[in-house]
Amino acid sequence: MRRKYKRKKYKAMGFVEALIAIMVSGMSAVILMQIAANTMQDMIQNERIDQATQYAVEGAVMAQAIATKDKEVGGGLFPKLSGVDRCFAMEKRNNGDYGFVQDENGSFKSYVPETDRNLYKEQAVVYDEKGEKTEYFRILCINYPPQESYSFLIGRVIVGQSTSTGEISKGAQVKDYSYYTSIKLL
Repeated sequence: MRRKYKRKKYKAMGFVEALIAIMVSGMSAVILMQIAANTMQDMIQNERIDQATQYAVEGAVMAQAIATKDKEVGGGLFPKLSGVDRCFAMEKRNNGDYGFVQDENGSFKSYVPETDRNLYKEQAVVYDEKGEKTEYFRILCINYPPQESYSFLIGRVIVGQSTSTGEISKGAQVKDYSYYTSIKLL
């Protein structure tokens, strides 16, 4: 009779061990899924940062193309100010040229990055190569020197997501990206 009791006890211990093994494998699966989810989130962030970088470099090329065209036509295409720092939206026009966005009076639309983010994130939208609206915006901030005549400018292209606050990279949102460039005028 004692042997039967030991067998039952042994069978019960096997059941508890099986439950422990299932719990351990379940916790391992949860941890591995969390690692996979974090990796996917990091990959999405990296892809968005890479896209913002691409749009920023493209913006620097656009600014130089506008400055070059401005020199060729004798002015009027590139905003010229002295001692005032302003940001401008750029666009690709129907004829394939680049230009700064202007209002109905022909004045260049300018922005202050610290206060006008909600305004320019809607007005400075980046369009992809198919002409479709993206979730990104792009502006060029120009640091104008105090003197009246200058041959180059320092520019900062800011690219960000219109769905984001632009302050921190978290989840599918990324911080606004700044790209510094020099623009040769003469």
